Amino acid sequence: MRYVKKESDSVHYTKLNDERSNTACGFRSVVVAVIVVIIVTCCCTILWRFLRVHRLRINSHVLKLNFTASANCTTLDQSENLVSPQIEKFETHYTSQLFTATSAVEISEQSSTHTTVFVQSVMTTTVTSNDVDICATATWATDGISVAGGQGAGKNLNQLYYPRGTFVDDTGALYITDDNLRVMKWKHGTESGVMVAGFGGRGNGSDQFEYYLHNLAVDTEGTMYICDKGNERVVRWKKDAKSGQSIIIGINCYGVTLDHEGLLYVSDVDNDLVMKYNDDFSRKEIVAGGNGKGTALNQLNRPHFTFVDLNFNLFVPDTDNHRIMKWSKGSTQGIVVSGNVNLSQLAGPHAIVADKLGTIYVVDHELHRVMRWLKGSQSGDLLFGGHEYGYRANQLALPVDIDFDRNGNLYVTDRNNHRIQMYAVNKTSCLSSSTFNV
Repeated sequence: MRYVKKESDSVHYTKLNDERSNTACGFRSVVVAVIVVIIVTCCCTILWRFLRVHRLRINSHVLKLNFTASANCTTLDQSENLVSPQIEKFETHYTSQLFTATSAVEISEQSSTHTTVFVQSVMTTTVTSNDVDICATATWATDGISVAGGQGAGKNLNQLYYPRGTFVDDTGALYITDDNLRVMKWKHGTESGVMVAGFGGRGNGSDQFEYYLHNLAVDTEGTMYICDKGNERVVRWKKDAKSGQSIIIGINCYGVTLDHEGLLYVSDVDNDLVMKYNDDFSRKEIVAGGNGKGTALNQLNRPHFTFVDLNFNLFVPDTDNHRIMKWSKGSTQGIVVSGNVNLSQLAGPHAIVADKLGTIYVVDHELHRVMRWLKGSQSGDLLFGGHEYGYRANQLALPVDIDFDRNGNLYVTDRNNHRIQMYAVNKTSCLSSSTFNV
């Protein structure tokens, strides 16, 4: 409103209504209201998109979903899983007896009666298939079954020639090094293998190996870590690759193994120590030995094929000291867990695996047998072999390596018989045993 002067003898002020002023004020109010609405709408939209992109948190509800898994995707059958409202993204947490990982899961558009779920892991985890649950009363067949080789010494795809290292992956496939300077992959139940490394024969090239090719480890991606002792190197060979990459050079490696975090351990047989490497192999630390050759608890004498359990305990076949050493994480010396009390207990042990109870399984190379030591036991039990050097199903001839499959069956590299022997586990007694590790 405005005040104007009225013409008269005296001065009076009269309040007038200005229509134009009211119109302007009304227009400004509308503009302000529109702006406020736009701002609020934008904020709500941004907040909604933010919540949708990140995660949907469901309190006090458990969703049980039935999935079908393959190598790189998982399929959710919507006929068995009805969820309302529709979930576009959510966070899952996987837990198993072997590992724990968190994954971000995105559900794609529905196709037919199925919805495909692509999983992108936040954390990469290497799972060792040979850290398994086995009760203390479990037994194994005393006669082995030849699951690879066993067709005489040779270089054909159904033959092996002085095999050395054996690794069993989670599908039951065997990866085997032999003195044909190659790595063979033997799928479960097949009569012959396929060559997966060493295509160039003997030499120091990226597709070659030199005598001697010892053991290997394989991660969950199918990448192999191979001890190429003759070339004094460790080779990383990716799945389906035609050549490998030298990741560690200048080392007299004899054995390699991976822990469940994917870190590599290498036994240096000439320097009597075991090294642990970081994830890009730029740093290393001595985790066993390194104090010269000897029999003291902080020494080793030609360590061979090692094993790391889920608690990062390192088990070392101290071959020329005829004993098995256990080195806890961060320790400066080990403890003797088998052998050494009486040298007749072990003679040149080459390889070891352990189960989740802490029971160890040892390849007793020179006595052609496999022994088992229960945790804390002062003496071992004969599992199989031990019937002198021989080729029968109940005999071994200078065995050198051992591994579990996921069910607890044991696989032994029967070197001089040019075969891999499988010994079937019997867990019947575990059903009533209180010593089974759940």
